[in-house]
Amino acid sequence: MLDPRIDWVFALGVDDAGAYKLECWTPAAQALVLYPEDPFVAALLGDPQQALPEASLRDVLPMGDATAVAQWLLANAHR
Repeated sequence: MLDPRIDWVFALGVDDAGAYKLECWTPAAQALVLYPEDPFVAALLGDPQQALPEASLRDVLPMGDATAVAQWLLANAHR
């Protein structure tokens, strides 16, 4: 269990951890996406100009824009 004082953790391969996460998606990855079925995917990282494999109401953050991602994380620290 994580310390309750921790706002966010960056980790790879914790798909089923039951913790809020950002899902990275690019068409080149050709991987299955989690967000349609995983309520713990809080937002998506990718190219906001490209169509997602499945529609989503989640925010799509530009993967190459660390400032935008950091701002989103700060604005959503309550999760």
